[in-house]
Amino acid sequence: MVACCLNDDDPQSAIDTCKRFLLKYLRQEPHVAEHSGIDHLLVERIRSQMSWTPTEAELQDALPLISNTTVQNLAACGSTSAVIEQIQRFLAAGSTSAVLCILGHQEETLRRLGRAAS
Repeated sequence: MVACCLNDDDPQSAIDTCKRFLLKYLRQEPHVAEHSGIDHLLVERIRSQMSWTPTEAELQDALPLISNTTVQNLAACGSTSAVIEQIQRFLAAGSTSAVLCILGHQEETLRRLGRAAS
């Protein structure tokens, strides 16, 4: 399962959408960090900074805690070409399939990925 968000007009916006998803996930499921190569101290900072169900303001304040590189190692986000590259990297690393958890506009994301892949 791969979190996926793309935006060719504003790739950073797509990356930030995946960061918000990852922040919520790490806040509520901290054990995931162990299997994802995320430092447990980062998870503790996230958990201490955000409530169980974080508000948009808490998420916005916590965005700088996670680097673009970290989120892009765990998700497929940014421009269409970056998303395709990240999916290919997961497959090259041994994944047999990439089940996309599309964050944002699902139809547009699938359309763009389909055009880029053909």
